Amino acid sequence: MIQELEPKKTYYNNIIIETKRLILRNLTLDDSDDVFKWCGDPDVTKFVSYNTYNNTNEVREYLKWAISEN
Repeated sequence: MIQELEPKKTYYNNIIIETKRLILRNLTLDDSDDVFKWCGDPDVTKFVSYNTYNNTNEVREYLKWAISEN
């Protein structure tokens, strides 16, 4: 008998990929200022599906939501 497992969103939460020049990890609330640098730039956000953020508080609210979804 094969038991089906329900996928869990948290499976990849703690994975960190690191090289000499790059670290890939999940975003945290501490990243709000850095995320705002690109999410608040109209030249960047014209190419993405979300609106330009106006301040870091908006970014923090999004990050809170995104983190809670995982």
